[in-house]
Amino acid sequence: MNRNQQVKQAPANNPPILEMDEIQEQRPRFDTQTIEELKEKLEIARHIDEVQENLECCCFPNSKTDRRLVILLSQILISSFIVLFCFYKLSQDDDEEDNKIYITLLTSIFSYWSGKSTSSESKN
Repeated sequence: MNRNQQVKQAPANNPPILEMDEIQEQRPRFDTQTIEELKEKLEIARHIDEVQENLECCCFPNSKTDRRLVILLSQILISSFIVLFCFYKLSQDDDEEDNKIYITLLTSIFSYWSGKSTSSESKN
């Protein structure tokens, strides 16, 4: 037997120790066709991600915007309108029962946005 083909004897509870030639024989080999297929699949995945994350704008032809940006801006806009409305109603009404509703609504909006900022800080 050739020295490179011999497997060194290891203790009974450990796997056999392999020589370098045997390790290289067991290594998976990629041919160019497989690499090209992987590149093609990666390009398709990137295209799908781009299509899902980008929205075409209706106002400007050939312009795209990020879907996450649109969602964030719409959340900020709606929250701002609700906060302004609550402040307006709190300044106009003298009824305690109505004030409880607006204060609760303000508290929930502020807690939503403060929770967003702390969760984004914990991801970093």
